[in-house]
Amino acid sequence: MSQRSRCAHAGIAAVSAAVAFAVAGPARAGNASVSGLVDLRYQSDLGGDGALENALTAGLRARALPGRRLTTCLGLDARGGAGAGGALYAAEVYPIGIGLRHGRTSQIGLCAGVGLAGASGGAVPFAWTFPLELHWEGTGAFAIVRPLLVARASRTAGAVAREDGSELLPIADELHLAAGLRVFLPQEPLPGLATGDGVFLGITYDEALGARILGVAVGYGFAAGN
Repeated sequence: MSQRSRCAHAGIAAVSAAVAFAVAGPARAGNASVSGLVDLRYQSDLGGDGALENALTAGLRARALPGRRLTTCLGLDARGGAGAGGALYAAEVYPIGIGLRHGRTSQIGLCAGVGLAGASGGAVPFAWTFPLELHWEGTGAFAIVRPLLVARASRTAGAVAREDGSELLPIADELHLAAGLRVFLPQEPLPGLATGDGVFLGITYDEALGARILGVAVGYGFAAGN
């Protein structure tokens, strides 16, 4: 394994550990909303010849809003798998942001972070990423069908080939849009604590390296809030 690959894998492990701790804390403290997804995603380059053509990856997404109404936003993304360009990897931590919990458990968040991503073989050059994400979770009163919308723009550093890769949003190097539905079975294990978990189905659209990439995802979603 090359030194760059070792550094990348070490970075992913460190990021995952740091945000797992950050997300777990608010859940214990109360007056918090925690939600996440574990999904399997298939992506295909609409041009048919990009590095993410027929890519299959598994990922984790977690977000926490530790507060009663207007609050901060914390998060973690991690993804790995394989595509036409080789082994794919990505991890991002969101240590700063602002969120608003509305209704009983719905939320909107604007989160900023830092991460890393690339692929073995150089098809997707290693780069540091600096994402800014806007997300909305229509959790309502932990109803059965719950929508999720995500828009994320990223700047990159360390790989010239990954700069200016978005046509729809020229100020961003990479763009990610996602929409999905989570079908949950609501529960209330403790008074005032609402939880839910179940199936997630979604679609994604990405722009990176000058390519337009469409994806479909299926997985498991979970949420808890009080």
